[in-house]
Amino acid sequence: MLVIPPPRAMSILRQVSTVRNNVIFAVSLPRASFSTVPGAHSNAEEIEANDNNAKVQDYFKILDIKRSFDVSQSELKAKYKNLMAGLHPDRHAAKSIEERNQLHSDASDVTQAYDVILRPHTRAGHILELEGSGLTENDSGHLVGNDFLMAIMEIREEIDEATSDKELNVLLKENNRQIDRLCLDLAEAFKHDMENAKRMTARLQYLVRIEETIRERLSDVE
Repeated sequence: MLVIPPPRAMSILRQVSTVRNNVIFAVSLPRASFSTVPGAHSNAEEIEANDNNAKVQDYFKILDIKRSFDVSQSELKAKYKNLMAGLHPDRHAAKSIEERNQLHSDASDVTQAYDVILRPHTRAGHILELEGSGLTENDSGHLVGNDFLMAIMEIREEIDEATSDKELNVLLKENNRQIDRLCLDLAEAFKHDMENAKRMTARLQYLVRIEETIRERLSDVE
């Protein structure tokens, strides 16, 4: 955790409410159908979430991999490659327009599933949704705590005040170090402490947004 200099602490604290109003949410997942992907489960399991009984499509099922935060990147890529090969239009040229349209839709589902599971923060958010405990606008800020929100505001100020790529790269390196450490803790939390995993996922969303902000500013500083 970053130590915030006392002279700036009160100023940052006044901005915490602003951060709460700009919570980074887990990605909203489409409810697309998935019925004819060769080699995959024909009817992707749909989980009844606690949020207004909304149904969340299980992307782990689509990719035919175990639901876990600690995903093997090599296995994930291999599953994606094999599924997409089976859905290639050249293999289904003789099928009807309706069947080909469905295969195109299925390919989109596979790609969406891959994109979500590939990235740690969207993977974590998806697991929470499947468990009926997805992040919401009302609880994300409270989950991470005021100290964390103040630290986020401090980092944002440092980003705004940076005058060179060198300074930004130092901030990026430290932020990525925090993301890596948090991901290791998340892998353990998802095994036995879902509430803590939810809190860590909320923090991960913030850190990922910090990374994106830094990358957007790189080479744009004067």
